Amino acid sequence: MVAKRSFCTSCNKQLKWFELIPVLSYILQSGKCRSCKTKISIQNPFVEILSAIIFLSLYNQFGFSLEYIEYLIYFQVALVIAFVDWKHLIIPNNVLFVGFALILGIRLFDNSSLVLDQILFGLTSFIFVLLIMFLGNYFLKRESMGMGDVKLSGFIGFVLGLPLFLVALWIASVFGSFYGIVNKIQGKQSTKIPFGAILISVSVVEMLYRKHIEEFFNTWIS
Repeated sequence: MVAKRSFCTSCNKQLKWFELIPVLSYILQSGKCRSCKTKISIQNPFVEILSAIIFLSLYNQFGFSLEYIEYLIYFQVALVIAFVDWKHLIIPNNVLFVGFALILGIRLFDNSSLVLDQILFGLTSFIFVLLIMFLGNYFLKRESMGMGDVKLSGFIGFVLGLPLFLVALWIASVFGSFYGIVNKIQGKQSTKIPFGAILISVSVVEMLYRKHIEEFFNTWIS
């Protein structure tokens, strides 16, 4: 199946190549569709700039290597999941599974001897959050977390390892609690939290500063 070429969501007109140049097209078109003049979300150039910054940051750390490609895939998966979960409170399984398959393939090719340990890290992360979900559902008498968050946890644990996943989980829980409190103060009806979006965003920051975080923990343990 071939995906449809990019088009304006307002007038459905297919976009030309010069309308798809990151950031530059947005500026030259004054943030509007060239055909129907509908305003384009500022989210578009923001995501493009963010992607460029992270691509360069990863290249600065890893150069052009298999690890660099792996983390680029992880970032693209994280980007899609974060925005979809933030807007719709859904974590798309197809994006998660494709990301896992691609990174697993790279790791099998690069260093297959470590893959079993990494899968066990992912499985442990999955089971740990699954237990948290069951306990939360039991004590709160409502859905405390979705299965999408559980599967996402297994994916993050597989990619980053168990120690970094646990740190990300703790930080995301703090941010998630704060988000819920703010919503309650503002009197919003929905108390659901886009926890997956928060968790994977924290994990991306950890990915960028992984070496520094690991050095800190190694020094602290020593």
